[in-house]
Amino acid sequence: MTDTTIATPSPIQPFITLSVGHVAQATETWLNNAARDQTNWVAVTPYGWFVYCDEESDPDYGFPSDLIAAFTYARAQGVEYIMFDSEADPIWALPFYITGNGEWQNVPV
Repeated sequence: MTDTTIATPSPIQPFITLSVGHVAQATETWLNNAARDQTNWVAVTPYGWFVYCDEESDPDYGFPSDLIAAFTYARAQGVEYIMFDSEADPIWALPFYITGNGEWQNVPV
């Protein structure tokens, strides 16, 4: 007897957790505005954002370069979603921004 079951994609989608420190202050504002405008690719959480990594993201469409870098990193890991979390540890592969005198600075991790 031959198995005729058709494989269907899993409804489970993996995501990666990244520190909110991997987005600059201007990008935080940009993400909050996008969520407030009820876009379907970003949601505010109590600790950051849950974001769909749009393959079509482009600086020409207003996507910040640090967010595009995070999208590129996530896609390279095989995931389509990022949970930006204020309690997540930073990773070495992406820029990390810290506050200092009210301004965000890119620092090595």
